[in-house]
Amino acid sequence: MLNNIKLCRMNLLSFFQSLPVCRNKFAVAVCLSAVAVRLAALLFYDGVSQDYYWEYGEIAKNVKNGKGYALWYYEGEHLEHRYSAATRPHTSAYMPPGYPAVLLPFLAIDNISLRNFIFYGLQALLIVPAIMCLWRLSLRLFGRQAAQIAVLSLAFLPEFIYSSLSAGPTALYHLFTLMLLSMLVRRNEISVKTIIFWGILCGTTIYLRSEFALYSISLFFIFALRLGIKCACTFGAVVILLIAPWQIRNYINFGRVIPMTTSSGLNLYRGHNPEFIGSWGDSVMIREIAKYKNAPDFEVKMNDIYLCEAAKFILKHPLQEARYTLEKITHLWLLNPSDKRTLHPAYIVPWIVTLCCFAVGFFIKPNKFYDAIPLYIFWGASTVVCIIFFALPRYQILLKPAILPFAAAGALKIYYFFSKK
Repeated sequence: MLNNIKLCRMNLLSFFQSLPVCRNKFAVAVCLSAVAVRLAALLFYDGVSQDYYWEYGEIAKNVKNGKGYALWYYEGEHLEHRYSAATRPHTSAYMPPGYPAVLLPFLAIDNISLRNFIFYGLQALLIVPAIMCLWRLSLRLFGRQAAQIAVLSLAFLPEFIYSSLSAGPTALYHLFTLMLLSMLVRRNEISVKTIIFWGILCGTTIYLRSEFALYSISLFFIFALRLGIKCACTFGAVVILLIAPWQIRNYINFGRVIPMTTSSGLNLYRGHNPEFIGSWGDSVMIREIAKYKNAPDFEVKMNDIYLCEAAKFILKHPLQEARYTLEKITHLWLLNPSDKRTLHPAYIVPWIVTLCCFAVGFFIKPNKFYDAIPLYIFWGASTVVCIIFFALPRYQILLKPAILPFAAAGALKIYYFFSKK
């Protein structure tokens, strides 16, 4: 373990030292401005006084107060997840443990406003290495001007500013995916240490969002084709070893293999049900789940019920499934009108502009076509995840940084086209 930590630290240091952005005055100015904007937004953020960090925070509170890695409990006939000192919640694998682990140290600060200023302030600083990685990625694919446009977009588009104030792993996820993508496009000789570091990075990202496992599996096959089976197996072994403690813990607690989380059945049902995309189930299903409210493996029972109902719907309604598939792709790549926040001008206007530029940039050949393959696969994996499950607006935000290099190239193309007229 100590050797892995040293390896990770050495790779991180060498990686960031190699970034030309560190010696670029424009990029430094963008980094400083991006942090300043996020800290200014924090001053006006009404969530600073709130002691709620979604399910991640409730799990962390239970861990802090000696209740273990737990979440759900019943108050009467109502299923609840908010922390309560008077309850004993069920053992959980509903969320991967990465972000609860990040939140846990901050919960030691009893003053909520102070805690949130420190937490969100530190989260705002993550934009600096994220900009560095995006700069390197865009510079490699489309050159300096495209890199400038891409990092300006990441620094100042409203949804990315909001992400730093979000009680979720979005900002960390952006950083880790951009770091990985920026390393995958480089054409230098790839060593075993580099492969191991990529595996560590993928495994860590899976602990933040379990659907990243699909992208990691895709990388395994790409490595097997391009780098050889030995490199692919090394990468795969590192990822598997890194997430193995979570798998072992779940098997010990639930007596069965939990591939990633116990929320997969619910998420599958929300994308495949007779009501509407996003439904949590009708009253009949809610009552069926409540039958197991005292079961020690409650989450597994709940997951099985959702999984079974989703499978029945998929098999019995192929035509509606086809419609749902198109609808979910639209939600990911265009707009999800069921969430009113996506209709706000500060969100929809920049997204329409970005999407139009991306539509043009998609057909622009990168400087090295094969360098862009990791991005194409990332888009594909994100789309497949949304088809399997469903797409909330935050899933679109998770995808957006990976399209910015192409959107920046498209913006340049549009500018040059009209400047010649």
